[in-house]
Amino acid sequence: MKKVVGILFLIFTLMATVSLAAYPADLEAAELQALQEESNIEPISELDEVESLIQPRTSEGETELILDDIYKMEKEAVVTGIVDGNVYLMANKAKIENAMIYGSVYIMAQEVDITNSDIGGSVYVFGNKVKFSGNTNDFYGAGNEIELAKESYIWRSARVAAENLSVNGAIEKDLHAGINKLQVGDTAVIQGKLNYYADKEGAISEQAKIQEIQFDEVEQNEEKVNPIMDYVYEAGSVILMTLVIALVVVFCITKFTALRRSEKLGIDLLKNAGKGALVFLFMPIIAIVLMLTVIGAGIGVIGLVVYIVLLFVAISITSVEIAYRICTKKQTNEVKKGAIIGISILVSLVIWAIRFIPVIGGIVRFIAILIGLGIWYTVMFQKIKKEEVNEN
Repeated sequence: MKKVVGILFLIFTLMATVSLAAYPADLEAAELQALQEESNIEPISELDEVESLIQPRTSEGETELILDDIYKMEKEAVVTGIVDGNVYLMANKAKIENAMIYGSVYIMAQEVDITNSDIGGSVYVFGNKVKFSGNTNDFYGAGNEIELAKESYIWRSARVAAENLSVNGAIEKDLHAGINKLQVGDTAVIQGKLNYYADKEGAISEQAKIQEIQFDEVEQNEEKVNPIMDYVYEAGSVILMTLVIALVVVFCITKFTALRRSEKLGIDLLKNAGKGALVFLFMPIIAIVLMLTVIGAGIGVIGLVVYIVLLFVAISITSVEIAYRICTKKQTNEVKKGAIIGISILVSLVIWAIRFIPVIGGIVRFIAILIGLGIWYTVMFQKIKKEEVNEN
């Protein structure tokens, strides 16, 4: 079940990223109406009815109008009024109430509440507890508890990955869900297909109006797995990854052997761990900030992907560095590349074996990751004279 939720959340994240770059923030009301007519979707209400239902007010009693995107990173983020743009919220508690939003909504929060609001684009939400009782084109949600309340209206389709899903509102097309527990109330209306997969069938009211139901049961794998084979597989994975990284570093990255190093291995590793800590903390933050901009969105995505890859290979990079220092300790003129690769694999296996020691194993692996990140940073940004590279 966890794998299913993970896959759906990945789909949700990819779709949110694509929509972030593709959805125009300045969509006018006429364009929204044309989009509805082109998709053969009847509007939920006429303009006069919407204005009577949604009456956002400022302290002076006038309707609040924002002609731009909204970005909020707060403990409690609240959005009201008319927004001619997209809304991006990251908070402990996020609430959209009595709002008309012409763009899309992107939310990541512990608790999410969207009430009495019309959203011209789509809703992308990730949170522990999510309640939706507004109107939108499409709904994409991932979380622990998600509720599509009685007042909710989704003009097209909804895709949900959750532990518990409660449906009481209306969906014009399909609902696709991967959940553990499903509850569909009396007032639920799904004009298309309810397609869900779970460990067991959900509780669906006979009063609910659903065009078609498709239930796919998630099979429980009860086969007994030999733990020894698991260890062999993990060790083999460590050997393979270290072999690939060592080959790349030794034969392709000439700058690695030309790095400035002191005679004391411990001091160099400590310095690299400090650099790695900075990379570990700030690289994802910078990538996310770039993703929120129009110009740097592509660079931000690439940076985040590179960061994730580095976390996987950092221990192997650390192993290659330690192996190189061991092989060059005697200050011989010729360093055997095969020896570096072999010792690198041995060091990686030692670090992998240490993981089975409670507490200490986790600390050692984390430090090894920081050292690997620091070495990568040094290779990328340390300036080396051409003479030093030629000598090596």
